[in-house]
Amino acid sequence: MSQLPSLYLDKTVKLGQQGIQIFVGCDERHFFNYVIPLAVSLEINAPYNSLHIHIYNLNKPILYALQQMRSGFQRTVISWSHESVELPNNGKHRFIYYSSMRFVRLFQLVRIFKSVPIYFMDADSLVMKPLGQLPSHVSLCDISVITRFYEEIDNMKFLASAIYWQPTPKSYAYLKAIAHHIEQTLTQNQPTIGGLDQLCMYQAYLQHQDIQIKPFPSEYVDWRFNDESYVWTGKGNRKRENEKFINKLEAYKKMVAGLYQSK
Repeated sequence: MSQLPSLYLDKTVKLGQQGIQIFVGCDERHFFNYVIPLAVSLEINAPYNSLHIHIYNLNKPILYALQQMRSGFQRTVISWSHESVELPNNGKHRFIYYSSMRFVRLFQLVRIFKSVPIYFMDADSLVMKPLGQLPSHVSLCDISVITRFYEEIDNMKFLASAIYWQPTPKSYAYLKAIAHHIEQTLTQNQPTIGGLDQLCMYQAYLQHQDIQIKPFPSEYVDWRFNDESYVWTGKGNRKRENEKFINKLEAYKKMVAGLYQSK
């Protein structure tokens, strides 16, 4: 890939319109399997927040569902951006591209909406309780993220499942460095690297060690699906194997079954 695809914004995008601004990235499969239930969980359990969805290869069924959510949801602001990209028919390659490029797209959006804090989360998440207390847990820092500096492998030292980006000069510089490392790797046709996003987070951190990091609260990125947690994260195979998570996911899908009829 000699250069990255262009970014296209929904004409009405204005981040930070209401409450906490959440950002996720997804392809068609993840959009229908996970992002729609995520949006429903926000509307029901954590009202008066905003969800921005970056989509890889927007099509008519996705656009229909987005428009229906925007017009039908009364308590959640929905916005989106998208890109068109041709990738090899290789699941690992696609996963690495999708998980990494969301950082590049987030940086492009942050350049436009510089004063907005961003809650960056995995698309296969469900919001189970109101999020109003989260800003107080992640204040007085540049970013909040789970770190694991005890790990020997560089791509395991940061966990990219949930990050809270404060609109500070240091967080902006750090995100810019992450995006640069990812863009260099993807455009130079280097071999696919598992955990590329997390590797680039660590590489950028080595250049920006003055950044103030606060641990991300585990109850907002819970892959054990405890009832007292605020956000469930369908990490790895858990989203396909845990009955509790699957049942909740399917329940949210049924609430908006009409969004799937155009597929």
